Order: sequence, then C-alpha cells, then structure tokens
Amino acid sequence: MIISPPGHASTTYFTDANTVTIRTPLRRGHVYTECEAFDIVTISPGGHYEPAVDGTESVLFVTEGSARISTATEVREATAGDVATIGDESTTLDIMTDSGCTLLWFSIHSRRVTENLPPRLPGRQ
Repeated sequence: MIISPPGHASTTYFTDANTVTIRTPLRRGHVYTECEAFDIVTISPGGHYEPAVDGTESVLFVTEGSARISTATEVREATAGDVATIGDESTTLDIMTDSGCTLLWFSIHSRRVTENLPPRLPGRQ
C-alpha cells in the first residue's frame, strides 16, 4: 500500500481553459500494475476529464459542484452527495462540468485483469 502525505504534489492536466487536478492519497497493488486507487479529482468550471477505464470498476462520489458522467451506454447528472458506479464493461468515461466539481474516485481493476497478475504474497504487497 502506498500512502501519500497530505502535502504531496498532485498531477494537474491543462488543456485550453480546462484544468484537472488529481491527487492520489492511497494506492494498493503490485509495482507497475496498480490494482486499487483512491483519487481526489478536481475539474475546473467548463472542464472535462476522460480517464482510461477499460478493465476498471469505479465508484465516483461527487463532493462539490455537479457533473455529467458519461459512459459508452449512459449519461447521468450528478450533484454533491451523489454516487455513480461504473462497471468494468464500460470502455469509456467522460466527466464534464459546467460549474466545476470535486469527486472522490475509487477504482479497482476487475477480476478479468487481476486474475492474470501474480498472486500477492504476505509482506510483499
């Protein structure tokens, strides 16, 4: 398990007027094949974020603002306090916001991904 200290630098993406800041306070998995992550994602007003999600199951909890959460099969509106779940059958995810938003994002690789990884050994996680 990797735990980042509170002052740890975030990853920030800039495109045009769009700013997306991602902070990962907690991650667990094998080196180079992370299996589970807890991220704090902040998207600027009018922005969007399209993370790679193929083979990943996700839970998105909107803590501030509102967002349109789109997958290949549906579009949902979410406001602060709402939770969205994304199954591993989804190959696309686009989070869009007019007013800006902050999300807590828990992601885990699905069984079809993790069953191909070497087993975890006690003391070597």
